[in-house]
Amino acid sequence: MASTVLPQPRAVFTAKKGPRTEAPTAKADRFARQAQLLAKAEGAPDSLERLLAVCRLLLTFCTDLLRPSTLARDMPVLILGQHYLSHRAVTGPSQDEQLRVLLQEVCAYDSAVNFTAPPNKISSRLASLQLALCPAIHSKSSSLRNSKSGPLVVSVSGEGHATFWLHEEEYTFRLPSLLLQDASVQPCKVDLAGTLQVECSGTGMAATLKCSAGGRIKGAVSRLAAFAKEDMVLVSGHWTEQVLVSTPDSDAEGVLFDANEAGGPLVSEVDLHSLGPMQHPRLWSAILDALQDAKAIQQAKGRALSAGVGSGAGPLGPLPPCIVAARATGQRLIYRMQYVLGRPPSAQVGSLGAQT
Repeated sequence: MASTVLPQPRAVFTAKKGPRTEAPTAKADRFARQAQLLAKAEGAPDSLERLLAVCRLLLTFCTDLLRPSTLARDMPVLILGQHYLSHRAVTGPSQDEQLRVLLQEVCAYDSAVNFTAPPNKISSRLASLQLALCPAIHSKSSSLRNSKSGPLVVSVSGEGHATFWLHEEEYTFRLPSLLLQDASVQPCKVDLAGTLQVECSGTGMAATLKCSAGGRIKGAVSRLAAFAKEDMVLVSGHWTEQVLVSTPDSDAEGVLFDANEAGGPLVSEVDLHSLGPMQHPRLWSAILDALQDAKAIQQAKGRALSAGVGSGAGPLGPLPPCIVAARATGQRLIYRMQYVLGRPPSAQVGSLGAQT
């Protein structure tokens, strides 16, 4: 295998760090943090660093799913649909350039939702990120509709794409699954499992990072060369702590992702009886909706979920008629999110706004 020299790290890597000795300082909100990572990915100097920057952004998003929020407005609720629209200012690669990011979150039963950017917010697009996640419920032992169903497992799978227009690159990806390992018992364990797969057909490079028990993550960034895969970068570590990168022909390491810097504390279990604010409440709304459906199926079979889940209290209370009607036709809540990064119409970004 021919040796590959990793470009001088600028946009993605930081020096390897030892154990944290101080408590992390206050963090920016999840949207500002994720938008800044998209801006850094767009400004990366080459395709390899852009691919790694996309991996870092997606690891941040996945771990944010397991972070509580301190804001009451981030409480998951069951309603027919939710739409959040806002815009934020972020610093561009040159540090003196201000960019604008438009954000849209939709949690709705309509599978054909189209994102539309409000006029006069962005004059030229630089990058975008779109993703969709849908929860599914199954039994460990057999079909959910079987009378001998075992513990209920909630699996949230997701996919999407990131586009960088100036570089003419599109990165398609699949996310590792968010797992609630036994939703019939509270509190239930939560984890990330499966593979983060990111690839770009234009550059011929792909990242494959496998998540396993204990928060471990291992994989590589490869390039197709002469009908064989050539590993350019090796990835290892724990998404609960640090994820490190290195080259096959060097012992030097850099930090691709640091969970302590990415946001607040991660949870290893959640209590669906009293689920508090979460950093992605609309995704958790879709999970609660899927659990309501599981509750209805199990009650029809004469087996109820553990007391409290779907009993009528809190966010899992009786369903409004509009939700009952939507689900009667086989619809389920799907969570979608989009970032659009670009330059504002003028140098003055102006005040930030949000509407829900």
